[in-house]
Amino acid sequence: MANELPKQIGPYDIVEQLGKGGMAVVYRAVQTTLNRTVAVKVLPENMTEEGWIERFHREAQAVAMLNHPNIVQIIDKGEADGRLYFAMEYVPGSSLDQVMNTRRLSLLEALKIFKEVCNGLEYAHQHKIIHRDLNPRNVLVSDDLSKVKLADFGICRVEAISREMGTLSTRAVSFGTLHYLAPEQAANMVESDHRSDIFSLGVLFYAMLTGKVPVGRFNLPSRVNGEVPHEIDPIVLKCLATEPSERYQSVTLIKKDIRKLEENLRLKLVEELKGFSRSTGKILKRSTAPFSHSKSWVWLAGGVGVALLALVLFLFFWQSGTPLESQLADAGATGGAETEAGELTDPDPPTPNVDPEPPPAEPAQPTRPPAQTVRNTQPAPAPAPVRSEPSQTAGSTASSPAQPPVSADSADPPPARPPSLLNPSERGEQGLTVARREFQAGRHEAALSGLDTLLQKEPDDVSAVDALFLKAEVLRELNRLPDERAAYSEILRRFPENPRNVEAQYRLGELLRTERVEGWQQAALQFFHEVGSKDSEFTADALLRQGEIEGMLKLTIQDESLGQEVPAALATYRKLVQTYPQSSSAEYAFWSLGSMYREADQFELAAQMLTELGTRFPQTQWDAWWTAGEILEDKVRDNTRAREAYAKVPESSRNYQRAQRKLSRLKP
Repeated sequence: MANELPKQIGPYDIVEQLGKGGMAVVYRAVQTTLNRTVAVKVLPENMTEEGWIERFHREAQAVAMLNHPNIVQIIDKGEADGRLYFAMEYVPGSSLDQVMNTRRLSLLEALKIFKEVCNGLEYAHQHKIIHRDLNPRNVLVSDDLSKVKLADFGICRVEAISREMGTLSTRAVSFGTLHYLAPEQAANMVESDHRSDIFSLGVLFYAMLTGKVPVGRFNLPSRVNGEVPHEIDPIVLKCLATEPSERYQSVTLIKKDIRKLEENLRLKLVEELKGFSRSTGKILKRSTAPFSHSKSWVWLAGGVGVALLALVLFLFFWQSGTPLESQLADAGATGGAETEAGELTDPDPPTPNVDPEPPPAEPAQPTRPPAQTVRNTQPAPAPAPVRSEPSQTAGSTASSPAQPPVSADSADPPPARPPSLLNPSERGEQGLTVARREFQAGRHEAALSGLDTLLQKEPDDVSAVDALFLKAEVLRELNRLPDERAAYSEILRRFPENPRNVEAQYRLGELLRTERVEGWQQAALQFFHEVGSKDSEFTADALLRQGEIEGMLKLTIQDESLGQEVPAALATYRKLVQTYPQSSSAEYAFWSLGSMYREADQFELAAQMLTELGTRFPQTQWDAWWTAGEILEDKVRDNTRAREAYAKVPESSRNYQRAQRKLSRLKP
């Protein structure tokens, strides 16, 4: 692509260039059809070689199914001017690499970011997706570090989730990435597995704790940074084991040890505070003489010391999301028992090239690679084509402590009528309004508490349905997917005749598709089939999802109109395009029908579907007119219609020049 800023890439109007590297260029763009800002990443030209495009689309669809708060969501893919591209969610922010280049992270900041990176990586591994390029440039954070997202899942380095299906292996790796590659990954990129990500995760954790990467013989994190407790060292070392079999075998096990580590550190801090309080009390009791000015410094020093330690303790627990009263009570009940470091990890973790003694002088910090400038930390929207999304709240996290339900909209709210003077509907609306304000203010636990109280006191009021939908939104923000499912199921059970049941069924199908619990395909298929049989704003999307799952399960039916057995998805997509031809879901359905009719030797119908696709969706990502022209020329033997199709191939198509040559050869 030329150095000048392109005006448009596919259906996206380009605003500015965000970053450029050896593998891709990233732009901030506007999707005009929805008037939303996105990030568009244009991939290298060599990814359009023969055989790569099919694998690109197949693997991109798998990566796009990752829907997690700590993973940047891919919302579209396509081809423009012979270059493949991804469209991703966009939010202002910066890469972790940029943050680490400006300052050293505190221990609490490093732990918080590390835990959220683990959450995203764990989710990807559960869905058989391996990142293979985990480094600070691919971790995007908000300015206040409240939001953390993993980027570049299969974007500039599209990797396989199944070796049998073929892969798009990495041909080039930037110099800065090499420090984060596992030994086996550097030797053979294709053969590495999820444990290579765990090695990279260990390098990332070490770099956040120390500001350096562990190259050669490196010091333990606690020796490089005095703020780091020595209990963290075994966790980092186990991630960095040279042999994959000696590392953590899953990210879940890392998270388990991190939780034990935090519990141990909290108990130690509580015991230190209790010991300080006892010592201070003894000092103060030694003087029984009347208070005098000469000894006022003792009282002053003791009071200031206790206040400072109390403040530190409060901030620590507030950051970790654990109530202070609960921890003090636990510490008192256990008598201040300490957790040995051996409980955190294996007693003898592998030690990869660790220098047992600190060096006489601090080594110079290695030069960091150029920072990735993709700024994208907004909460991930539901995967297309979901129509509605949860409310976005800046600076909110799942670990935010619960606060009393006080409205954040006004310092002086209007006086409310006493609940005793309100009827059930008014009480329900009042409680729902308060809960919604708490949610919008980012106080998720307070919103949940208010909604549960409302549902208990007014279980049959009309506001209960709206309360359950709001509760599901809050639970989605907290990434509590099973509880979100339970909220939608409660709507179906308690209010079977409510008009919003259709939405609840659709949401349940989407959740099952996201979670991939055992038997999810059949259950989700049932929900989408129910919604697809009704007429609602969710019907077109439900039919699209129904067809996708029928394709996964390879279901077939006997089609009476064609007189042959066809994929069940063909009938579903046909209903979609006949009933909702202008919906965004119809675009994919038209393309799929063209392919299915072609495989069934129904070439006239295939050409019709592709012609409809090109006519109704001029900016479609698929090469509809070129494919229609080929079918009309080679299979239908209609040169006139073939010429018409070739003439409509857009200049942005990689087949544009071939279409022009076809036009010059074909006779009218």
